[in-house]
Amino acid sequence: MIKAKILVVDDEEAIREVVSTLLESQGYDCSTVSNGLLAREYLKKNSVDLVLSDMVMPEMDGLTLLEWERKHDPDVPVIMVTAMHDLSTALEAIRRGAYDYILKPFEKDQLYLSVRRALEHRRLVMENRNYQRNLEELVEERTGQLKGRARATRAILR
Repeated sequence: MIKAKILVVDDEEAIREVVSTLLESQGYDCSTVSNGLLAREYLKKNSVDLVLSDMVMPEMDGLTLLEWERKHDPDVPVIMVTAMHDLSTALEAIRRGAYDYILKPFEKDQLYLSVRRALEHRRLVMENRNYQRNLEELVEERTGQLKGRARATRAILR
């Protein structure tokens, strides 16, 4: 089984270490960066399955990173993490395309659940897209076959 790749973005080194250690203990492959600008540079060069980002960071905050990621790769879920216990902040993050929002300090089970749900959602979206693509190809192929048979039948009838 391929490990899901997660980018952890937080300006606090201790948080990055704890979160990545917890997620790696669950079998995920984690990379860490300390702000949104570094995250953006990392994401330009590397593909990930999930971004877990702090909201308040120097240089580029989490919401700016979120908006960039929605344009760069809209299929990658972004979970926002913050110590600000403000419902309007959470709603703004969701409105801008965050998959979920976690308040610090959080329980590890809450982190695990949110990550699992986001990755499952991504898997289902990708699976559905592949299914639709395959179905469209199959319909085109069968339509071509039917047109060929119709031409052959018309030729016989003439």
